[in-house]
Amino acid sequence: MDGKNSQKNSQESISMDHGLDNSANKFKSILEDFIIVRDHNFKLSDVAGLQDAKKVLKEALLKETRISWNGVLLYGPPGTGKTYLAKAIASEAPSSTFFSVSSSDLVSTWLSMSQQLMMHLFEMARAQKPSIVFIDDVDLLCSEKLNTENVRRLKSEFISQMQNSGIGQGDGVLVLAATNNPWSLDSDLLGCFQKRIHISLPDEYARRAMFRLHLQNTTHYYSEENISSFAVKTQGYTGADIILVVRDALMQPVRNVQSSTHFKKIKSPKCCSDSFVPCCANDAEAIKMTWLQISNEQLVVPPVTMDDMIKSIDKTKPSITQTYLEKIIQFSKDFGQEDELRK
Repeated sequence: MDGKNSQKNSQESISMDHGLDNSANKFKSILEDFIIVRDHNFKLSDVAGLQDAKKVLKEALLKETRISWNGVLLYGPPGTGKTYLAKAIASEAPSSTFFSVSSSDLVSTWLSMSQQLMMHLFEMARAQKPSIVFIDDVDLLCSEKLNTENVRRLKSEFISQMQNSGIGQGDGVLVLAATNNPWSLDSDLLGCFQKRIHISLPDEYARRAMFRLHLQNTTHYYSEENISSFAVKTQGYTGADIILVVRDALMQPVRNVQSSTHFKKIKSPKCCSDSFVPCCANDAEAIKMTWLQISNEQLVVPPVTMDDMIKSIDKTKPSITQTYLEKIIQFSKDFGQEDELRK
């Protein structure tokens, strides 16, 4: 009997181990989708402005120094570059494995197994250290709308992994988290981050850099003075707002082509045949026609003009309200640490 029971227990143990292996493999397969292939051409220097945040993130990567921040929270308005900073950090640390996870994915797609997924995420990060774990929308782990038992367990697992499993003790894992609503984080979760950095609206210098960046691959005749005037006019805009402004301005010449009723011939710089550009109906060389009557090779879209950009700025309003900014400023006064960098 003892021999049979021993054999039975051994078989059950093997079966349980096999089940655990299958479970671990399943989670590993899911987590492999979170590993990001870094863009080595995208660096922190490519992110306009945000000098304070860049300084802290560089410190976090310098493991040989005394200061080594293993938990960094990036907070601020949406569209200000928090995710761009995380991607740039991935490229600045070429030997690190970069994991990018959205809390919204965890609490919606894999809610029933999100706690185990979080545990395996950190196990995998430590196994492939040095690693960077980027958690986007981290405030969802404290959301009252999603305050279910599974979400509470997910938050508890995250805090446990941050506080009790070597994070912050030189184990080779840097945790970055981003949120648009930092006031939603409770004290337990907020305390996980040694550095809490306000990613503010871009200043005038950063806005100028953004306009240059988004216009660099287009035909335009804007001077530095013009670009400076755009930066002045877009005070209070996020980086995402400026992208919308530029895209709308670049579409204006296309709209003009599509609405034009008259075109005139010009010498084409690309081919032997003539090209056509839109013109006024009273132009001496005007030909009444639509853009649909012109081949793609012959159709010339004029460069974006000063008026195009001004119109786009005027009709694209800032996406961030004053009420939101006041809440962010108050949170920074209470919990932010950006002023330490200026001492």
